[in-house]
Formats: sequence, C-alpha cells, structure tokens
Amino acid sequence: CRLFGNALGWPGSQSLVLAGLLMVSSTAIIGKSLRETHALHSSHGQTTLTVTALDDLVAMVMLTVLTSLAQAGSSDSVTVLGTVVKLQAVMISLIIVALLTVPVLLRTVARCLLPEVQTLYVVGLLLVMALLSAKAGFSAALGAFLLGTIVTNTGLSVQVERACVGLCDVFGAVFFVAMGMLFDFNLLLQVWPLALAVFVLAVVTRVCAATLALVTIGNAAGEALKSGLALTAIGEFSLIIALVAVEGGLAPNSFYAIAVALCFLTAATTPFLIRIAPAWGDWLERRQPERTRLWIGLYHHWIERLRHR
Repeated sequence: CRLFGNALGWPGSQSLVLAGLLMVSSTAIIGKSLRETHALHSSHGQTTLTVTALDDLVAMVMLTVLTSLAQAGSSDSVTVLGTVVKLQAVMISLIIVALLTVPVLLRTVARCLLPEVQTLYVVGLLLVMALLSAKAGFSAALGAFLLGTIVTNTGLSVQVERACVGLCDVFGAVFFVAMGMLFDFNLLLQVWPLALAVFVLAVVTRVCAATLALVTIGNAAGEALKSGLALTAIGEFSLIIALVAVEGGLAPNSFYAIAVALCFLTAATTPFLIRIAPAWGDWLERRQPERTRLWIGLYHHWIERLRHR
C-alpha cells in the first residue's frame, strides 16, 4: 500500500488508510461461501475462518490508531508508535477494571433481575466502556469490543446474547442504512478507475500475503493458497475505517466510495475464487519445484521441533 500510494503521489496517511481498508475480511461472506461449496469443515476452510476472526481484532487496533492520528493531525512513525503504546496501556487498564467488576455484576443481575432489565444493564455496561475508551482518546468501538471479549470469558455469553438479540437485529439494519446514506454514486463515477485498481491490488496482495503467512507458520503451500483465495472478501469494517479516515481528514471523500466499491466487487468474486481454490491448491502442490518443496519441508520440520520443545 505504501508503494501504491507513492506511485500515485499520496501522503503517508492515505497509504495507511488504504492498508486499513485491505486488512479486514468479511466473515459473513466467506462463511456463507464456504458453506455453499461444502468447504466449511475442510482444513483450509477452518484456517480461513480463524484468520477472519483475527482480522477483526487487528482491524479494531487499526481503527483506534486511525482515530488517534486524526485527533493528533499527524501520521509520522513517532506518532504511530506513541499511539500504539498508549493503546496498550489503555487496553490493559480497561481490561483489568472490567474483569474485576463485569463478571460479578453480570452474575448478580442474572440471578436477581428479569431478562428485560438484564438487557438494560448490559447496554449500560457497553456505553460505560465505550465512554471510557472515548475519553482516553480512542475509538468508542474499542471499549465495546473489549466488553464483548470479557463477557465471553464469564460463561454468560449465551445469556447476554439472548438478552441483546433484538438490539443486534435493529442496529444491524441501522448500520447498513446509515452507511448507504453516506454513499454518493456520482463520486464513484469519478473514481471508478482508481476503485478497480484498488480492487486488483486487494485481490493480488491479500492472496499472496495470506499464502506466504500461512506457509510461514507451517501450512502446506497448496492448503495455504486455498485459504488465501478464500480470504479476498473485504469486510464491513472497512466501511467504518474509511468513514473515520474521511471524517478525521486523513483521506479524501473518494476513499469512502472506494471502500463501498471494494466491498461489492470482492463480495461478487469471492464465491468464484473459493470454488476454484481446491483446483489451484492442488495445481500448486503438483507444479511446485522440487527444491522449493524440499526447503519448505525442512522449514516446517524445524517449526515442529520448536513446537515440541
């Protein structure tokens, strides 16, 4: 993304935003496509879903960093490093406070109150965590995300999810309506060549990066390519990242139109790529040079020895 931005004469902040747009997978689209092709429970299907879960976590950090950079008005390396250090301190503090208070409060509420009142308590905790995160200078979504991870570890996640299922349905619809109202077709008509270029960049770089990363951690080259092809769908989180960047002055208005086009185009091509992934993965295994296969095998053997140690 840095090289792509430099070729177009972009400042560093826009290249960083572009990286944020390309780093998030759509769990919903990928999961549905894997299910339709009967690859959901395959080895590469499970690896793909694991990566999408990690994508959301890293995207939360990226969203928080972009929010802080927009407030600071700078995107140099020192500012980014300082933001990440501060983010770690805030996350640790919020997690400690929440771990000491949230489980006790939720268990008390679950024993004593009606489901409707439980929903109010959960929403109240959500707003408190979001407020604390915002007051610390980060995205309110960070606090909400941390609360979700903490609730999962209390053993009450199913009960909380049941209490909030109505809110999830309402706000899911509100989110997409709100995102759609911000979209300008005229703006997309002006930047469609750039949107297509970013789409090609997204598909090529995500496939190559995911394949290389999975081979690096011990996956066979063919299996890694299958997962890499399945990971091309850009997630809804990219719309949020683009919106934060545009509102914060880190990127022009065209970036939001590019993000919308990117989500649509990758959503259309991902099912096709998932269908051809097994054939491409098998082809790579067959056509892989013997020397490359030998070096990868030795590397994976070394990784396994480290794991056993």
